[in-house]
Amino acid sequence: MESKNFACKTTNVIYGSISEKYEIFEKIGEGAYGEVYRGFDKERRRIVAMKRLKMSSGNRLPKVCLREMETLQKAQHKNVIACRDFIQDEKSLYLTMDYAPYDLRTLINRTLSYNMKFEPEEVKFYTVQLLRGLSHIHSQSIIHRDLKPSNLLITHKGILKICDFGMARNFSSTEKLYSPLVVTRWYRAPEILLSYGKYGQPIDLWSVGCILAELSLMRVLFPGTSDIRQIYSIFEALGTPSEAVWPGYSELPIVRKTNMVQFPSSKVKAVFAPLTDSGYDLVTRMLTYDPNRRITAKQALQHTFFGEENVLEKPSTESDHREKKKMPVKRKSEDAESHPDEMVPKKRTWRRGDELRM
Repeated sequence: MESKNFACKTTNVIYGSISEKYEIFEKIGEGAYGEVYRGFDKERRRIVAMKRLKMSSGNRLPKVCLREMETLQKAQHKNVIACRDFIQDEKSLYLTMDYAPYDLRTLINRTLSYNMKFEPEEVKFYTVQLLRGLSHIHSQSIIHRDLKPSNLLITHKGILKICDFGMARNFSSTEKLYSPLVVTRWYRAPEILLSYGKYGQPIDLWSVGCILAELSLMRVLFPGTSDIRQIYSIFEALGTPSEAVWPGYSELPIVRKTNMVQFPSSKVKAVFAPLTDSGYDLVTRMLTYDPNRRITAKQALQHTFFGEENVLEKPSTESDHREKKKMPVKRKSEDAESHPDEMVPKKRTWRRGDELRM
């Protein structure tokens, strides 16, 4: 499933007329397996996202939809967007999900449009939530395989929710080949780019490292326009790997048949110059070439980057940007009814333990 406004958590199967329980508004997204609409749950009195699923031949759900739903039943967590109902009537099949009005890509773009940047405390606020959700997903033996800013939804309260598990797979510790055609190129780990499918959960941490760097630098870290340019974008920033830093590198399939350009590793510190020492240490541990040495999500949550006490302004939603620019906030009545005071920017004290206990 490719919508950016939902995933799945606890599903209640309902048979009957959709209009009895839900009002359907405008279309907000579309993917290979369905269209997504903003809707209103009449019983719960809240805005939801509703995905109308496309049926395959024989009036059956595509296998990818069934696989995603099965996978997400295991991924029940505050930082994974929740799916509430599965509704079937004579004409359609719908999944209803908790609605999140923003995604991290939108927030990044809007922040840039105001010639602003994320404060360090905001970077920590979003990163720690991403790691908490990912740590749980990994504990359930799942690889997400498509972490990127547009797959990280943000609620009115600034809570981050991982979504779009269409590429997710159950992970086995035994040697197994997976498809190399996963993860949006800019966030794709080098072992995917170089090794024809031999990878595991560390690929998700590479993606998190790219996202953390992007939030800190306000630019895409490795913006390759093709796979080979993506490889060289990584090598130019981090230095071309060697057997010393990545045992087995020289035997990777693409490395064996390609004369790789040798870039020095002396530029690494300059690339991440805007980061604090602890931020630099964390992002480079996430962007470690050798996946066996790459930091895990659970380990990253204990990093000193999250150890300081900070005063954090409520995360940057559209209304926050309007507030900073002294622009009027226009809200839809449905959102106001469901979220009477969540759009008001607030000051709050952020401590490492606060988010770890969310």
